[in-house]
Amino acid sequence: MSTSATRLSSRPTAWKAAAPAAPPGTKTFAAELPKLPVAKLPDTLARLKQSLAPIAWSDEEYAAVSRKIDQFATGQGPELQQRLLSRAEKTRHWLEEWWDDGGYLGYRDSVVVNVSYYYGFDEQPSHLPQNPAARAAGLARAAMIFRQNLKKGLMETDSTKEGPLCMDTYRKIRYIYENSNNAYPGVGVLTASNRDVWAKDYGTLTSSAHNTEILTAIQSAAFIISLEAFSPSNPLEHSRALWHGSVIDGVPIGLRNRWVDKPVQFIVYDNGVAGLMGEHSVMDGTPTVRLCDDILEMLSDPAFDHGSPAVPSLSPPICLDWEITPAITEAISMADAAAIELIESQELGYLLTSYGKASIKKFGISPDSWAQMIVQLAYRRLIGNEKRIGGTYEAATTRKFDKGRTEAIRVVTSESDAWAASMDNPEIRNEDRRKLLIAAAKRHVELAKNAGNGQGIDRLKKVLKEGEKLPELFSDPVFLRSSYWALSTSAIFSKHFPVYGWGEVVPNGFGVAYMTGYDDRLQYTITSRKEMPNAKFCEEITKAAVDLYNLFCGAERSKL
Repeated sequence: MSTSATRLSSRPTAWKAAAPAAPPGTKTFAAELPKLPVAKLPDTLARLKQSLAPIAWSDEEYAAVSRKIDQFATGQGPELQQRLLSRAEKTRHWLEEWWDDGGYLGYRDSVVVNVSYYYGFDEQPSHLPQNPAARAAGLARAAMIFRQNLKKGLMETDSTKEGPLCMDTYRKIRYIYENSNNAYPGVGVLTASNRDVWAKDYGTLTSSAHNTEILTAIQSAAFIISLEAFSPSNPLEHSRALWHGSVIDGVPIGLRNRWVDKPVQFIVYDNGVAGLMGEHSVMDGTPTVRLCDDILEMLSDPAFDHGSPAVPSLSPPICLDWEITPAITEAISMADAAAIELIESQELGYLLTSYGKASIKKFGISPDSWAQMIVQLAYRRLIGNEKRIGGTYEAATTRKFDKGRTEAIRVVTSESDAWAASMDNPEIRNEDRRKLLIAAAKRHVELAKNAGNGQGIDRLKKVLKEGEKLPELFSDPVFLRSSYWALSTSAIFSKHFPVYGWGEVVPNGFGVAYMTGYDDRLQYTITSRKEMPNAKFCEEITKAAVDLYNLFCGAERSKL
């Protein structure tokens, strides 16, 4: 890769187009995908109006925002819609640049906790050596085979038999372990700082030609493996160590030893526990789920080719020693302090239910809708009589479209509110509660399908011109409240991920990562600031899961 670290301090023109494509007509990129559509304005506004009903604090609030929606429909709305259509016609993906910049690259707080996510891997297969060097070597080799097959357009890695790559990975990682006994300057922690602070420190680093060469090596790497001197022993430790790195004696050793700008970074601990930390800006979770699933499936196969035996004549790995100036030393010290403050501000809860997908499907309910209704009931009970401060976001993938990423499912509906209220109303029979739940689940499935089809409702604001009058709708308190994500939720699944999660997106909210793919359990990870009632919310989720199961257990099966 010829792009220098200095050039990468600013974004090159057509930076995404520079990524190499697979040969045409190969498995991975054989089909031509449709472009992301622009939803029709009347449909968008109708869905918006529906989504705001449960968010409004009073009938008067809802009537006021409804009038503003109607005014927008006959005022600035058609002009903004036409701009969207024009942009869609002239670009390959009308949303991509706005999503990259507004959703991620323009965000200036640390990507750790606030943007990045993690996947924790299951244990090293028993037929492989049980040490961290072997674990890291296996991940590296399998990841490189995945990358090779991706570039060739051969994604079915387990059925594609490539010749040995002679990576000699195990010997090289063993060498790194045996020759890294001294403390190294924790330059990696600089990447975890506020993005403006990191930009300044990046400039300081690149003032050295030697450091610029190291940065180029890091930036041009396909992925990073961090060998971390910690041994997580339970799901909470595993989660927190991956999420923001471990802390020993007040030092953020995890973040000192990572480069959190990388979209793919494998973490291997001293006891062989491992996982992935992903930077979210240019890649969503589903591609890295596929990456990790394929890697871990390869390694679970006793027939997997781990490469040629060690060749003593090969040169050892090259140590990339930074040139450390007093200014860099001071920057590392400040970044350490900021990292500790960030880590200590966070809380994380983890829970498993006593039943899973198998039981839920017997009840005739979508497992994803079921898991979301558990969260809605738990949150209602958590806040009690307090007014709702915002909505619930659930990510829906739009990868059926060219360059598609995600769209928001607005989970809070009048139907979900009616059902949640019924669960603590002694005057409502269980039969009626079940009917209300089925209606809420059907509505959720409908919204999820709409989102997956690119029928979002939050994009018109993007085409306002600088200095142009803001439509009254866009400053309405109900409208603003509806996209203040008090609950940021998402689900992925891999049988290889005993833990996964990310951080909350608003200070007084929760991050809710969940899995519905196991037959015998649902899995939830709840993140928040420390001042939030994280443990209480976990208790309410556990109770809501039991109450929902009991509501349907023994009842006549209903079908969506």
